[in-house]
Amino acid sequence: MLLQNGKMVNEAHKLILLPNRSYQATVRSEIKKLAHAVGFSAKKMAEFEIIIAEITSNLVKHTAAGGELLVKLLQGETQGIEIIAIDGGPGMDSVHKWMEDGASSTNTLGQGLGAIKRLSDEFDIYSQQGWGTILLCRLFKQKPVIKKNIFRTGTLMIPKPGETVCGDNYFYSVKGNSLRLALSDGLGHGKEANIAANRTLQVFKDNLVAAPEQQIRQIHEESRKTRGAVMFVMHLDITNRQLTYCGVGNIAAKLISVNKAKSLVSYNGIVGHSIPNRTSNHMIPWNSNDVLIIHSDGVVSRWELQKYPSILKNDPVIIAAVIYKDFCRKNDDVTVIVTRQYK
Repeated sequence: MLLQNGKMVNEAHKLILLPNRSYQATVRSEIKKLAHAVGFSAKKMAEFEIIIAEITSNLVKHTAAGGELLVKLLQGETQGIEIIAIDGGPGMDSVHKWMEDGASSTNTLGQGLGAIKRLSDEFDIYSQQGWGTILLCRLFKQKPVIKKNIFRTGTLMIPKPGETVCGDNYFYSVKGNSLRLALSDGLGHGKEANIAANRTLQVFKDNLVAAPEQQIRQIHEESRKTRGAVMFVMHLDITNRQLTYCGVGNIAAKLISVNKAKSLVSYNGIVGHSIPNRTSNHMIPWNSNDVLIIHSDGVVSRWELQKYPSILKNDPVIIAAVIYKDFCRKNDDVTVIVTRQYK
């Protein structure tokens, strides 16, 4: 999440389909072209090519339907590339078992997952038998400087098929024990939706100290010349163990706690066009084990994480990808944000 010259420049994930083995070479070439923009060293690029070869081989090896990849350039202080591989194959009964070198279900050398993990700077995987597998790996141009951050936020942002830019966007800021975050979905798709989302987020960024309800009203007044957007704005203060939020329109948000899940309700309306005369800040308690999931309406909101045993142990991006895999509408921009607290 970045600002350059006053503009939001979040990198969207590029969706690359791999329906069968005949697409393997084309997909590998497309991903390698993206990676060249990072400026990897020759050694790092060679390792990256091994990772891509193993990932694409696994996607077509274990399911006739192949799978899909979500690829994003990582910008800012941690330049690199993020790859998410998703399939609806047979899945694994034990991830740890199949991570071991020599373990194979297809009579091969069984070095694929182990090699991907060893060569990746960051790696995670989630799998269920009969459901499929999601794999996440990140490679960095240089080893990033680890900064102490009490929050961990993962995002997926994917344009509507056929569009070159995403009509959704987000911005978040961490300061000490406080997280301020907004997700905006510009009306429609494409360039004009993107402009609307960017404008609302710029106003949010310029008014970070205000409460969410005040921010929504300020954003509404300063984005009237755009086509409008739906938004969700939240402030999380873990010192006071409180989540404060205000939403307008069909951005879905759900707080996942140890024994329950609570949907966070938004007001009807369109920021920049028409919002209720009376809105207010909503405040709910926050516990250190809580997970907040926010998404645009490119995802059906009828999901339950109980269907995915132990998923909350995974990287927030894996959690977002699980929701995307099973509940994406496939005909709209999609953004899923998962945020949690480090203990």
